[in-house]
Amino acid sequence: MVTRPQAALCGRTCLRASHQLSARGEPPRGMRALARGRDALDTTRGGRDDVSRDRFAEHRAASPPPRPERTQAAANAAPDSFHGPKRLLDGLVCTVIAVAVAVSPVTAAGAPESPTEDPAGSLVATIAGILGRDSDAPDSDPIDPFTLFGTNTKQFLVEILDGDRVTAQRRGVTVRTCVSAVKASQETPAFQSLGTRQKVEAGSGLTCVQTQSTVEGDVEGTCQGSCGGACEGAIDAYIARYKGESGYTVDAAARKRILRACNKACYRNCKRGGRTFDFVVASRNLF
Repeated sequence: MVTRPQAALCGRTCLRASHQLSARGEPPRGMRALARGRDALDTTRGGRDDVSRDRFAEHRAASPPPRPERTQAAANAAPDSFHGPKRLLDGLVCTVIAVAVAVSPVTAAGAPESPTEDPAGSLVATIAGILGRDSDAPDSDPIDPFTLFGTNTKQFLVEILDGDRVTAQRRGVTVRTCVSAVKASQETPAFQSLGTRQKVEAGSGLTCVQTQSTVEGDVEGTCQGSCGGACEGAIDAYIARYKGESGYTVDAAARKRILRACNKACYRNCKRGGRTFDFVVASRNLF
């Protein structure tokens, strides 16, 4: 066991030896070992870096130089700026002008002839047709959106009337369809609070059509006749009234779309089981 005086003596001896090495300019033993390890690591790393640089230089020298035509093609392919649709439109306009100039007949003196047909105009008309814009087609009249309200009432019998009096009843199907139109601007909160049947009665151009069939169970055929007559009558009545008020009218294509939508909604509800059904058709997305 080392006593305290022995440890103190050893410490003084080690300290004296360290001072002697410092006086001679030599680092202690542990510091010398650390310095030798650091020098060896720096030498190895430097050697590896030198080898990597040499290999990269050899590989670069052995690689073929880039072809000049590829470099020039890449430079030509990259546009200086891109303007999207504007660039496409400018190209189209330039093409039209070039073709129009090429097809224009010119006399020997240089004065253009007076052709019976304008090739440039025909070309412009063709391009306008391709783009979906016919310059000669008149614009459709502005039509305020409206809503068709309708109701179907079915009876599985046929009443034989003598004036207003029912004289007999037979087996069959009876369908009564009523349709009217209401402008979107007239659909106030008070109007929206009404039921569909009340809206039908409050609308303009109210048209009611009743169709009967003595064939028992012939619901689909009876519904088709009733819906078609009521929808067509209400739509035509509204168009006539709107034209008298504003001077505008609905073109044939728009009328056909509205009539088809009304017939489809009416027939889909009419052929269902039951006796009474309502339907609504908005014209906002049909113009």
